Amino acid sequence: MFLINESLIKSVKLTDDHIVMIIWQSYWHQEDIDTLTSTLIKHVEGAKITENVVGADRINIRFCYKNGYFILNFENYSQSCWIEAEDESSEVFIAQIAQNITSLIV
Repeated sequence: MFLINESLIKSVKLTDDHIVMIIWQSYWHQEDIDTLTSTLIKHVEGAKITENVVGADRINIRFCYKNGYFILNFENYSQSCWIEAEDESSEVFIAQIAQNITSLIV
């Protein structure tokens, strides 16, 4: 387990597909995901986690923000972390989420 703090985010990128890609500076393990999730969600003011779905190598955290619904994805093997809107109407908030998380980069 590594120590998590906001400065461990290496980069945040909003793709043309309305996906927020998050790159961490250090390798993380599945047991770190709760802490990583807390680090991200606390900076998306008003976001509320609604569901955790745990798979063998992927964890999906569903959350609502404003009037939108999103999924925070962690894929252990590829060390991938991304946020996507659950539907088209939620995509209008994705840039704001990316901006909030980008503010964590020191």
